Amino acid sequence: MPALVDFDYWLGCSSTRTSIADQVVVTEKIAVASGGAILPLVPYNPWTDAVNDDASIRLVRDAVENRGFVGVKIYPPMGYLPYGNASLPRQANWPGWWRVRNFGSRLDEKLLALYLWCRDNEVPILAHSSHSQGATPETAILAGPAGWRTALGACPGLRVCLGHFGGDNEYSQAEKFAWAHEFVALMREPPSTNLYADLSYLSGLLTDRADVETLLRGVLSSDMAGRFMYGSDWHLLMIERDAPSYATRLDGFLATVGDPAQPAGLRRSVFFAAAATFYGLRSGAATRRRLDDFYARNEVAPPPWMRALDTDGANSLASSAS
Repeated sequence: MPALVDFDYWLGCSSTRTSIADQVVVTEKIAVASGGAILPLVPYNPWTDAVNDDASIRLVRDAVENRGFVGVKIYPPMGYLPYGNASLPRQANWPGWWRVRNFGSRLDEKLLALYLWCRDNEVPILAHSSHSQGATPETAILAGPAGWRTALGACPGLRVCLGHFGGDNEYSQAEKFAWAHEFVALMREPPSTNLYADLSYLSGLLTDRADVETLLRGVLSSDMAGRFMYGSDWHLLMIERDAPSYATRLDGFLATVGDPAQPAGLRRSVFFAAAATFYGLRSGAATRRRLDDFYARNEVAPPPWMRALDTDGANSLASSAS
């Protein structure tokens, strides 16, 4: 599931050498050539919509409705809250774009339009939620829980995956800013019933950090366990020592969590079922219907993941009936 990103404007240039629209077309062709093994996410950029006649959301809609994309990727640490930018206190050392009149209000207007369309069409959103990779050191803070609490208040039921689950730097530790703990609290609130998290690039799992393991053990032993899924963020993970062991170490850790009488249940959920539910890949779900049409138009045979999900669903129904 490659997630494209759109950094236009935020890094000081209005567009990339290869346009985002062309990148979407190329990714569509890769998805077709892969026989359905590639399930991409299209990027969204509120700044583009604010200055370029809603070009970004038009690209999103086309990619999701016609080009085999299964969700949307947004990147708040570039310089915006998920929602609530109109009332964001200005800092003296913030980037110059925040001095543009009504900039925050315009971003909020465009973001809410995206969220409402995604909710109404059952389109999931993947968002960077770690205090890292900001356009500037100051903007990385905007990826945190506060903006998502506001966004989900404005658009309850929106389906969002918190990429990196707040991260495993000091912002995830209880004695610090507690981003991951705040995200857990947010996931328990009624507007956040479709708020998920992925466990991508939590480097503490490679170093046996007790605080990371304690945090994960707590949430994965709770009734929210079904809303956590595996992720790699492999191009960054590969800079870590022992990176090739990340999936196997997570698998081993999961085997020690939860009901010892059913050790496979949590592992199956994290590595398989949660993602299938979040992205709407099961038969009859909205994403799956769009993919069925896309594969039919492009003469792509049902890929192995689709057959596996359909078999899993049939087995589940048979078990329920018996």
